[in-house]
Amino acid sequence: MVCSKIAGYTRERLILRAILILFATPMTKKHTTATEALSFEQAISELEQLVAQMEGGALPLDAALAAYQRGSDLVKLCGGQLDKVEQQVKVLEGQMLKPLAVDAMN
Repeated sequence: MVCSKIAGYTRERLILRAILILFATPMTKKHTTATEALSFEQAISELEQLVAQMEGGALPLDAALAAYQRGSDLVKLCGGQLDKVEQQVKVLEGQMLKPLAVDAMN
């Protein structure tokens, strides 16, 4: 059963507040560029910190929403970097000699 009130807010007020924050937060090129400049390891580290903060439950609603948005950006960045590495591995595998099967040696 979902609680109808969280920390004194009704469900409708929470939804309205979340929508207002989403549309009031501009996605600037500076924000996107700052995320893209991170290495994979830096992005994972920041993502782990955000998850720990959100799981702690002490963040106010607007900070939790901002953390979620940042986390979403970081997940997209990491996914894109992993896709690039996967493509590079496929290219390298195509250029390497395949190991000889054990049956062929007997």
